[in-house]
Amino acid sequence: MSRTLNESSYSLPPLPNLFLYPRLGDGDQPDVMIGSMRFHARWTEELIMKALFTSHPKLSNQGIVYDGSVERRLNHTLEGGDVHPLREDVLLIGFSERSSPAGIDSLATLLFEKTQVTNLIVVVMPQEATAIHLDMIFTTSIASCA
Repeated sequence: MSRTLNESSYSLPPLPNLFLYPRLGDGDQPDVMIGSMRFHARWTEELIMKALFTSHPKLSNQGIVYDGSVERRLNHTLEGGDVHPLREDVLLIGFSERSSPAGIDSLATLLFEKTQVTNLIVVVMPQEATAIHLDMIFTTSIASCA
């Protein structure tokens, strides 16, 4: 089994987090945010997401609000697992080890200029292995209630 699932047996390495992307806003064609990943090894995810959202007809959107694939500054990161639209005008963002203040500021500026978002709620994440992203806090909370 391990030989079959080894990364070398794939044309492209597996991208398990590729399905986690925030689509901002409501409706059939929301705005899209492409993360600026904290770790360089995940940069291919940014490029693939950009290709999909700019080219595939089934992923039509109003446009890419934040394009992390072009954001390559140190300490300027923003990952999709920390970004959660609550309503058309409210966004919940986790400030974690993977989403920096500079990344959050940059997204906020773009959202306020280009979308209907008027309110951001920033959650300061605990520095624990179980709290890498805001979505992990939700998953852990739901699992512990079950």
